[in-house]
Amino acid sequence: MNQNPKPSMEQKRPRCEWVDQYLDIYTLKRMPITKTTLERLATDLVKWAKEDEDALVLSEFYLDRGIPHSTFSKLAFDHPIMAEALATARMFIGKRREKGALKNKLNQAMVMSQQSKYDPSWWTLEKKRAELKASTQAKHNPDVKYAIVVEDFSDKEKK
Repeated sequence: MNQNPKPSMEQKRPRCEWVDQYLDIYTLKRMPITKTTLERLATDLVKWAKEDEDALVLSEFYLDRGIPHSTFSKLAFDHPIMAEALATARMFIGKRREKGALKNKLNQAMVMSQQSKYDPSWWTLEKKRAELKASTQAKHNPDVKYAIVVEDFSDKEKK
């Protein structure tokens, strides 16, 4: 029988399983990401995008928390809860940016140039515009025949 004569008074802490990790850009230390951390990050992202009137650029959220862009993108790719939170946050930010441009509170040209990052309907519209532009500016139409005429300016006969 293997009994410990002195029972430990310490409570054992439940072991947290990491689901990922990242290099904090401010401390340069590896930081663990648990399931709880991931859920909190997703919740904070949506709350920030919805409630903060200055939330106009997504990168502000993760950079303020020391998370590099590559890590944030990987989290959204690998974890469905982050992907959904990111899509929701983008819609809130996109709505705020579009309304700001419509009300002349934000620079319209800047908003329009970046809006497809925040609203999928803008990306669809941009693709259609590009396709129309390409089709109307097609340089070669196989049904049109071109003839190149070169005039001869040589001095064949000098009088």
